[in-house]
Amino acid sequence: MNGCLVKRGKYYHARYWYKGKEYKKTTGKTNRPEAQKELERIIAPLNAELSAGAHLDAVKLLITEESELRGLATPLAELWEKFETAPERNDCSPRSLNDYHGAVRKLLTWCSDQKPPLTTLNQVTTFTARQYAKYLSRAVGDNTYNKHIGILRLVWKITAFSTGWEVNPWQNIRRKQFEVVNKRELTLDERGRLLNAAEGEFKTLITLGIYTGQRRKDLCLLQWKDVHTSRRLIMIKPYKTARRKNKLVHIPIHRDLLPLLTIRPAGQRYVLPEIAKLYTLKEKQLTGKIAEIFNAAGITRQAAETPDTHRRRPITAGFHSLRHSFVSICREDDMPMAVAQSIVGHSNPEMTRHYTHVGAKALLKEMDSVHSFTADSQPPD
Repeated sequence: MNGCLVKRGKYYHARYWYKGKEYKKTTGKTNRPEAQKELERIIAPLNAELSAGAHLDAVKLLITEESELRGLATPLAELWEKFETAPERNDCSPRSLNDYHGAVRKLLTWCSDQKPPLTTLNQVTTFTARQYAKYLSRAVGDNTYNKHIGILRLVWKITAFSTGWEVNPWQNIRRKQFEVVNKRELTLDERGRLLNAAEGEFKTLITLGIYTGQRRKDLCLLQWKDVHTSRRLIMIKPYKTARRKNKLVHIPIHRDLLPLLTIRPAGQRYVLPEIAKLYTLKEKQLTGKIAEIFNAAGITRQAAETPDTHRRRPITAGFHSLRHSFVSICREDDMPMAVAQSIVGHSNPEMTRHYTHVGAKALLKEMDSVHSFTADSQPPD
């Protein structure tokens, strides 16, 4: 910062600027050399303060540049390891972690196929993210697209802490809006054919789905400790609503389902141990196997037409169809809606307002009034 002298009458005045403002102050000197020394004395501490601030800004800039350089040098091949080991990452199930890894692998494969290949973190720019989003939009369905974009956004956010690279190119990539197509109910004949087409643990899984109306995850991971045959009750906290509600759901065991749950193998944790392992580690294989059973039963799984908001015909018949069928059958046999909702642990807010507290004995009484859910009076062996 510089200043100048202005003579007013016989005295010299100091004129200087500090942080954008002009200041004037008398030096009390009539001799110019002495007035110049007084001016320098006045502005010296101000220059020192400005110099210290500039030095601090320079240090901050160096720290920022160093962080960015670390990010620039981070190989994409290390992206997953840095995310997986980051202390800022929330704990999640092995299945979720496997989904995250799959989304990252798909991106890295695409990056390596580019010409020239993308190899470092800084090369995944906002433009790159938009190009990948276009590719992903053509390669997968809308739901999977939204899932992958969300995962990549999270991975970049968490990885920023360990790399110092704080640019998140996925932040402004919008997710797709699409119409959800609900699964349809299965007819009595379709349920019978489905059971006849299934074998082993899959037959038990489908039987459980038909007679309890529970979601696939809850049945795949059902544990023997939650099955109380003496009381004819299954008591679980559905995974979908456990964090939000932490509510225990009481599921009465239908008389046709009871024979499958009376013998508990010693030392076995899960009711369906092989399916539990498959669901945890290779859920896509489990989904494919269930689809094969539906196809073997001659059940049309896809919608007849493709909605305007979809790229392909949506799946309208799947394991979740058993849940819809269960509720429909209960209503056909005049089971109160509150009872049916209590059994399936419905999470729809519009349905929740109709809930009433239903005791276990009342649940069992209502279940005993419901006829068999399949073409046979007993579930197939």
